[in-house]
Amino acid sequence: QVPVYLDNDANCFALGERYFGVGRDYQNFVGLTVGTGLGGGIIQKGRLLQDANCGSGEFGMLPYKDDVLEYYASGSFFNNVYGIDGKEMFMKAQQKDAQALEAYQQLGIHLAAAVKMVMYTVDPQMIVFGGSVAEAHELYEETLYEHLHDFGYPNSIKNLRIFFSKMECPGILGAASLCY
Repeated sequence: QVPVYLDNDANCFALGERYFGVGRDYQNFVGLTVGTGLGGGIIQKGRLLQDANCGSGEFGMLPYKDDVLEYYASGSFFNNVYGIDGKEMFMKAQQKDAQALEAYQQLGIHLAAAVKMVMYTVDPQMIVFGGSVAEAHELYEETLYEHLHDFGYPNSIKNLRIFFSKMECPGILGAASLCY
């Protein structure tokens, strides 16, 4: 007799950012979770986008290169392309390993493609990245920005704000917010 609310992790992440993080100041934004996969939660007019099957925002499943976007724009990229798990690649990058640093540069290029896909799809005011790979943003953030220059609508990119979550558990807070 107790109501139960369920949603996917990326939607809960976006809600957590909406109510408790950088999303408090934005009515239209996308939260991208970058971990083993690439998921997204879409906030429009201050609320989580409601859809038929909880599938909106699954930008990682969009066709990209010879696979889908999350093959290249997630933590799985390191194993898929380099045969090294994300934790090991991060440790190597911290030790200034040239291959690891290059891998993160390549990740930045693929994440720029993800940002462009989001922009062409929903044109948000802001995108906030979260998840284990987003925590290493200092290794690819500059490359990500460099590869947004060829976006078809330069003013949209100029006005777009990009943040990396500083919250400890935005998904849990967002899940608790589902009842709002």
